[in-house]
Amino acid sequence: MRRIRGLLWPALCWLPALWYGSLSVGASADMPPARRQPVLIQSIRARPDQNATALDIRLQGVTVPVLAQEPRRLILRLPNALPGPQLAANMASGGLVARMALERFPASRAGVEVRLELSAPALGELVPGPDPRTLRVRITPTDRTVPATSVRLAGAGLYDINASQSDVIELLRTLARESGLSIVIVGAVNTKLTLDLHQVPAEKAIDLLTRAAGLVYRQDGATYMVGAAKDLERAYPQPEPARPPAPVLVEKIYHCQHITASDLLTTLEKIFGKDQLTVSLGAAASSPRLDEATTATVTGIQATPLKSGVSTESGSGSRDLVLYGEQSVVARALLLAAQLDNRRAQVRISVRITDISLDALRELGVQWNWSSYIARETTPSGINFGTFTHDPVSIEAKLSALEQNDRAKLLAAPTLSLLDGERGFILIGERLLYPKLIGYTQAQTPIFDKEEERVGIYLQVAVQTDGNGEITLTIYPQVSVVTGFLTVNGASYPQISTREQQTTVRVRDGEKIVVGGLIRNEEINNIQRVPLLSRIPLFGELFTYRKKTRHQSEVIIMITPQILKD
Repeated sequence: MRRIRGLLWPALCWLPALWYGSLSVGASADMPPARRQPVLIQSIRARPDQNATALDIRLQGVTVPVLAQEPRRLILRLPNALPGPQLAANMASGGLVARMALERFPASRAGVEVRLELSAPALGELVPGPDPRTLRVRITPTDRTVPATSVRLAGAGLYDINASQSDVIELLRTLARESGLSIVIVGAVNTKLTLDLHQVPAEKAIDLLTRAAGLVYRQDGATYMVGAAKDLERAYPQPEPARPPAPVLVEKIYHCQHITASDLLTTLEKIFGKDQLTVSLGAAASSPRLDEATTATVTGIQATPLKSGVSTESGSGSRDLVLYGEQSVVARALLLAAQLDNRRAQVRISVRITDISLDALRELGVQWNWSSYIARETTPSGINFGTFTHDPVSIEAKLSALEQNDRAKLLAAPTLSLLDGERGFILIGERLLYPKLIGYTQAQTPIFDKEEERVGIYLQVAVQTDGNGEITLTIYPQVSVVTGFLTVNGASYPQISTREQQTTVRVRDGEKIVVGGLIRNEEINNIQRVPLLSRIPLFGELFTYRKKTRHQSEVIIMITPQILKD
């Protein structure tokens, strides 16, 4: 067989040459060989063509090609051919052609040889080109083998897959037989794969194979549908996803009981955002208003002037919030509003203001910190009496005794109640009005306004609780008296002597706070005279009685805060 092939091979190689030669002779029969123009080789390019390699040679002119074959080399002889001026830039190897080179014929003959180095044993043949000016050589490998495909069970549900240029459909079919899965191929699939997988689950192998081949798959139970995306969509159209139900929009009203509606509105808008929840103030309740009041002279708090009639301004005094949005969002907002709308604690503050002389004050000593008198049994045991202890007598009992002996004077004992976080004040005394210069007229006449000064006992208190039975108090007591008047430009200004201090303390519920240190020194001159006789020079002192008295006193303020129970 090899002999027959060796004898027939040269003949087969010369058949195309004879065919091309007949064309060449026909084209140049009337032209003498000596005057024949040389053929220029313009380009030589090799490229893969399916399972073979196509070598295209672009010629300018006509020649008779001769192809010689070796196991890994092809020699193409082109008589009367010369390299064109741009041939070096238009030579490209590819496919089975690893390298190419040109050699001239011996000097006695004109032409060139195209030598092709092949990367594997192959068979070359001259075939018609795409046009008359292109010479094509088809190079086909001679050692083609059937791609090997192996799908083997490697463990519990695990498979080894080896393939070399194997059809993806055959791989999937083999995997289906080995694994027991059902695989449906949709459409035409001609992709070949080379892979080496070890111990992979069948489901993972299907995923890897389809993605490597540019395919997609869908799973329906134990069945896999594999194919191109468009083919799969055409064969198994997906149902349109169900549209989510339209959101249920609701509108609710929340009534604020202990907090300001405007503050709650700001909080809800920051937490939920205006795109999720719409919050607005409700309408304010209408109520009659009085004319401009003069309560500032009583409370010290200046009110906004009001007109008589009925106020209908929407939202200004409303305690309602209108919430609009999805049902779930509105429900969350209502729950948060109820948690924020807490009832504030209320604190009752009992105040006892006593003016005590400095001598009597020394008798108190360390009794300032004593509590109420209480007797208790330390270790009670049955009907036997254990050890009894008692607390010292309180300062209140001592002060009561001093007051009964006219050595202390109770100035005031008010009681006020405050909500947590609020402030209040107590004024026991007078409000003095005095003129205040504010300018002059064009005639340089002074223009006066009125100012007010509190004189007497003025106590300001602010309270805050922490929820654990502790109370934080800020206390600002003032004790003042008028000592005289100063006249300036015809206006009389009061001269006030005051004793005041400010402190912040924290106490337990029901404990007492004693604020002292408000000491006052008084010097009283008492003169008694006999009419007429006391005016006689020198002898008048015999009818005059003078007495100077000095008095020191201290104002003690006792404050007892107590959280009121609900």
